[in-house]
Amino acid sequence: MRISRINQILENLASAALKAAPLATVFACFTLGSGNLFAEQLCAGGSVIRAGGSIVGCAFTTWGPAQQSMCNGDTVFSGPNSKNCHICVTAPYAAQVAANNFGGLDPSPAFDFHCLKCTPPPQGLTAWWTLDEPSGSASVQDFTGDVSNGVRYGATAVPGHDQALGADVQNANHFNGVNEYLEIPPDTQLDVGPGTAGGSGDFSIDAWVKIDPGTDASGVRVIAEKRTFNAPSQYKGYSFYLYNQYLGVQLADGGTAPGYSNYGAPSLVVAADGHWHFVAVSVAREPSEFNVQFTLDNTPNVNVSSPVRSGDLTNTSPFRIGMETIGDASVFNGSIDEVEFFSRALANSDLQSIYNAQCYGKCKH
Repeated sequence: MRISRINQILENLASAALKAAPLATVFACFTLGSGNLFAEQLCAGGSVIRAGGSIVGCAFTTWGPAQQSMCNGDTVFSGPNSKNCHICVTAPYAAQVAANNFGGLDPSPAFDFHCLKCTPPPQGLTAWWTLDEPSGSASVQDFTGDVSNGVRYGATAVPGHDQALGADVQNANHFNGVNEYLEIPPDTQLDVGPGTAGGSGDFSIDAWVKIDPGTDASGVRVIAEKRTFNAPSQYKGYSFYLYNQYLGVQLADGGTAPGYSNYGAPSLVVAADGHWHFVAVSVAREPSEFNVQFTLDNTPNVNVSSPVRSGDLTNTSPFRIGMETIGDASVFNGSIDEVEFFSRALANSDLQSIYNAQCYGKCKH
């Protein structure tokens, strides 16, 4: 009864304080019995967090001495971006949040708890197609805003990876294996120049993919490609794909015949099991340290260091997701989500940070 009465008093104080102008930094602290069993702050400039009707903490998108003072005595949790994601909660909710459980916590105004657990995108992010657009939308947007919007050709929206776990990642795109794909207009930011000591010819691509049981995924199935062909035999560009469901990439620099090389990881097979899998290729093209690294989920990486292809991959083709750019074949048969292009060779630790984020995804703040 006494705790209920305290909460009623605090609710009244909070209501009154939120209407005050200017709003002072105020907090009330009640001691019951031998210890401090409930300390409450008026969350000026933030969100009041309730549990079962009781005020149990605050959430802030900015941080400074004033917010710290309002969280005095409580446990503070900060997200990957130290400037915009902080909550403080009283016991026993601190233990609950530490266990990655936000059940029963209701912030008002709304506050996205997911930002405490998302992972910052690795450096070098050039383009990020979240593929969250709903079915019926013809546009495909790069979340960074640096690459022009693309066009969806027939692909349909489906639930994104790990959505069943409470995902903040939203939709994905399903491709029918026949004629559906996404196309982004030619953009120099998606070109890859010759390999140099400074790493300017390096790049990485990652995505989440899903193949349903019984699906025909044989042959080449393109995840992402930007490649041209000029008769009789000159290929230029790159293609990240599955070949008989294992990871592969082609680098085509028009150099030593036949002008391209295919690199594969036969041990990294994307199973047709109806589950989402994280796939990536990281390409370091400095001639003396050439390396192609393939990643599937959290299994050991596969590295391929020859043959060396360090020539210019620049071409005038668009960038496609789900189909090759030198024709209308090699269409992906399954679902693709969260495609990213990086202008550097990502380390394994970068790729594992993306995989480990799971349904919390990469931070969009």
